[in-house]
Amino acid sequence: MDNTGVGYGDLDVRKIRKTGEKAFVSNIRKHRVKYRGRMGISMAILETAREGVTKSRIMSKAYLSSTQLIHYMSFLEKCDLIRRENGTNLYRLTENGFKFLNASTELDSLLSMNNIRKI
Repeated sequence: MDNTGVGYGDLDVRKIRKTGEKAFVSNIRKHRVKYRGRMGISMAILETAREGVTKSRIMSKAYLSSTQLIHYMSFLEKCDLIRRENGTNLYRLTENGFKFLNASTELDSLLSMNNIRKI
């Protein structure tokens, strides 16, 4: 766990059951979301926020609980990758957010191509 209070994707089902977030776990199983680390979750949020969306939409599209969303949004805002529009409840990518998303997508593509070549 880092100083933002967000873990690196560890999913402790026992802890989730104790906190009553069973719906979140069943949602993950229902949609067959693969294990994601911090980077994967951050990328899902950034991809969702390209055109300006509410927190509810981000939660829905990125399959996050409200607690997770609060931590990740705070982290991404501190990194100047996402921001809330003045006078609205919409969140959009910043210029740095677009640059980061494009660079990450390109890197992911390159890594995927390298894995194909090795096979």
